[in-house]
Amino acid sequence: MKVFELESGHYKLIKKLESWLLDSMHNKSGAQAEDLVMELVETLNVISHKGTYNQAEKQLLNKLRSQYVESEIE
Repeated sequence: MKVFELESGHYKLIKKLESWLLDSMHNKSGAQAEDLVMELVETLNVISHKGTYNQAEKQLLNKLRSQYVESEIE
C-alpha cells in the first residue's frame, strides 16, 4: 500500500477542512449529519497525528477539498 507524507502546508489545510466541516455541521440539522461530520473530523485528526495518509485517505482528502472549494465559490 502506497503511503504519502504530509507536508508542512497540509496541516494548515487539514485544520481548514476541520473548521469547514464543523461549521457546516452546525448549519445542517440531524444526528446523521453530525455523526458523519464527527467521523470525518476524527479521520482528519488521525491523518494529522500520523503525518501520513494512504490511497483511500488521499481520495477522501481530495473529495473534501473539492467540496470545500465548491462551497467557497457559492
